[in-house]
Amino acid sequence: RELVEYYQQHLDDYAIPGAVKWQQIVISRTGPGGKQAAAEKLDQVVEQLRRHVDFGEVARRHSDGATAADGGDWGDWMQAGSLADKEIERSLFELPVGVISKVFERDDSYQLVKVAARKEPSRVQFADVQVEIQKDLEKEDRVKSITKVLDDLRSDAVVWTKFDDEPQQQPKEDDMPLP
Repeated sequence: RELVEYYQQHLDDYAIPGAVKWQQIVISRTGPGGKQAAAEKLDQVVEQLRRHVDFGEVARRHSDGATAADGGDWGDWMQAGSLADKEIERSLFELPVGVISKVFERDDSYQLVKVAARKEPSRVQFADVQVEIQKDLEKEDRVKSITKVLDDLRSDAVVWTKFDDEPQQQPKEDDMPLP
């Protein structure tokens, strides 16, 4: 019972945040042809995606982003709070898996994202941390016991030194500091 109570009181310690794997298409608005060329390229990209051309293939062919060669795939799992662009991050955690986002228009680019996979927030199961909790509680009990013994010693102990019974010597005039 004590272990379960501890687990319930420390649920945040056992939280596993949600995460996504995602892909991105970036169309630069600052390259050759400027905004007009970027808008035309965006129209091509959107049309291909409407025709269900693979997102990764479209990214390889048209994206100007850092992950274009990898089909726009950002690789590892990304947790909330990791992305500088909070609007795109919010979209990644709200979009269903496989759904392509709206076009995000930024000062220097157009961007589209797609969630490839998602891990919902969860929690480490009690059974998986039961032994760890038992060790933590035993450690807490040892610390409490040691603290009590030390407190008792401090309150009851009498400490003296060999100098406690010697008369105090007055400093010699030669040892006195000058004003």
